[in-house]
Amino acid sequence: MVVIAFAIVSAVSANFVSQTIAEELVKIYGKEIETVIAVMGALAFISAFLGSFLNWLIITAILYALSVLAGGKGSFSVLLKFTAFSFIPSIICSPVTSYLTIEVFKSRSLDAFLSLSIFSLALMLWQYVYWVFAVKNARNLSFGRAAAVSAIPVLVYAALSFYSLNMQIEGLKSLGTLRT
Repeated sequence: MVVIAFAIVSAVSANFVSQTIAEELVKIYGKEIETVIAVMGALAFISAFLGSFLNWLIITAILYALSVLAGGKGSFSVLLKFTAFSFIPSIICSPVTSYLTIEVFKSRSLDAFLSLSIFSLALMLWQYVYWVFAVKNARNLSFGRAAAVSAIPVLVYAALSFYSLNMQIEGLKSLGTLRT
């Protein structure tokens, strides 16, 4: 039920964000692109909904594989159930995430980029707490081992996020559209 709720919230948020961005694009490029924007909105809705389930499976598979290396014992299905709870922070914070995403698009300011990045990282750390619980209990690991296993995806996510943020900022700087 948690993942279904997350999928619905993600799809609605993606639709809202894409519609808001679409309105800005129509202001810039005119009504000629409305059909493209409608298709983009539908794709955003569908991909966010389906992507939620895929994300759940991938996160669980990664945590399962890492916990095998740490000596974990227990079923994938139990870990899958426990990992579902890690989407609660994303459900709760969806309005803030949507707002920050729209602000990044509208303002293209360094402050907006940093705000979204810091908020996303804090959200990931909140999810990390759930992952530690899930791995510890579903895979019968000590707290320390569960924390280490769960930290690996967080560290990879943080590294990729900072790399992506840097690339986006550099791209906007080269275009001369980054506002400081």
